[in-house]
Amino acid sequence: MPLDMTGPSRNDAGVHHRRYLTREGSIKAIEVQNFDYGDYSPERFVDFAAFTTADEAECTPLDPGDATRLAAESPEDDLAQVQAARLVRAISEHGGFTAGRI
Repeated sequence: MPLDMTGPSRNDAGVHHRRYLTREGSIKAIEVQNFDYGDYSPERFVDFAAFTTADEAECTPLDPGDATRLAAESPEDDLAQVQAARLVRAISEHGGFTAGRI
């Protein structure tokens, strides 16, 4: 089963910003509300963090912890492990830079 990285923010009706892994492999800050989550792949959200501004999303350091913790809950799920590894790799390839520097 794929990782669901949407987290509790998927229920937030207010405008908020999340970090998202694009198909090209870059991470960008996106603006969403609860009804927008259906337009995005749940496993491509980089973490569970939600931010009030795009600047905050872009300047807060990236952390692979959410993906690795979620994947650890299903050690027998190969798809979850692959998706977590993809997120961790995308974050680490950017040398720990914040999303705004990518």
